[in-house]
Amino acid sequence: MGEEAMNQLEQFVNNTENEPFVILKIDVELIENHIEDFLTQLEASKVQILCLSTDKKVDKLLQVCEKIKTSRLLIVEVPFHRVFSYGIKEFTERAKKANISSFRILDLPYEEQGQVVVHLLDTDGPNLLQEVTISSGDRVPTILQYARGFAWCSSKGYSKQLAELPGDPKEYYLFAVDAVSPLPLVLDFGADSSKELGEYLDNAAGYIVGSGLETSIREHGYSSEEVKKYFLKKIHDAVYHEEEIKVIELAGLVE
Repeated sequence: MGEEAMNQLEQFVNNTENEPFVILKIDVELIENHIEDFLTQLEASKVQILCLSTDKKVDKLLQVCEKIKTSRLLIVEVPFHRVFSYGIKEFTERAKKANISSFRILDLPYEEQGQVVVHLLDTDGPNLLQEVTISSGDRVPTILQYARGFAWCSSKGYSKQLAELPGDPKEYYLFAVDAVSPLPLVLDFGADSSKELGEYLDNAAGYIVGSGLETSIREHGYSSEEVKKYFLKKIHDAVYHEEEIKVIELAGLVE
């Protein structure tokens, strides 16, 4: 596939080399009243992709996306029943106007994928991100048939039977997926740094952070200083190069 046939996310993933890229995922409700401050912190970091999620009506999510002005790629995560009730065609068309590069639709039945993909025929428009939630590698190509960009690998993506095997079920899961996936893998394991993921990153193109930030905001409310501390302290090893970490530490911004 030539670069002219790729949208923004696919071009980014295709051109990424060396270190895995970082996606920050956060519930849109936690930042909707603090967008300007949040984006200031985001732009100062080296997080490359922002993922906004919601389990409620998608209209609010789309409104926030339309307001966001950022140099980072923007993707969204929404449940299938919310998209279906809003209208698949209406959702995809509005996503294009909001400069959303990709979306992950939770609980999207394989049989319903065609309803979504038919509205995603523009190669430079949004594309579908698909989670691989099975442990049997032979079904991965089928699940990812319409997916573009990368395969979303979740810590919930392996079966109970796999978890009962001796050894590390996550390793089995990633090995099975990586062996047959036509797309690079991105890890959504609830981590907030590359250190927490360790060797899981060996075969991954990128990973998702943000669970710690969400927990902090839910427990203590949104605070500009708390958000700044999160970006600088919690994931600084992921978003800053080694020499920049030393500068940050010398400045007393992290303990």
